[in-house]
Amino acid sequence: MIEIIFLLISLGINLFAFMYIRWILKQYSNLDSAIKDIFEDLSVYESHAKSIYETEVFYGDATLEGLIQHTKNLTNQIEEYKDYLFPTEEKLEGYESGYEEEKEED
Repeated sequence: MIEIIFLLISLGINLFAFMYIRWILKQYSNLDSAIKDIFEDLSVYESHAKSIYETEVFYGDATLEGLIQHTKNLTNQIEEYKDYLFPTEEKLEGYESGYEEEKEED
């Protein structure tokens, strides 16, 4: 009798854990697509600001030049967050090799 109770409790905990992990992965997927959309929109904005700056009417305008520089800085900052949250294969291999070197030193 006690085995059945433990079995039901274990089944309930495993079912809850499965549903929770599924929910977390869905949230992560939504975050991934949102960050990618933001980065794409920012890149389009940056290219649009550059095209306006390069027209004869606005060429050399300090305000637009500052806006473009600010856009580049913001793009670089978002790129750093993107690399941190969604590392590429190369970065993952770099982390693994750095971890192995630390382990060998100990």
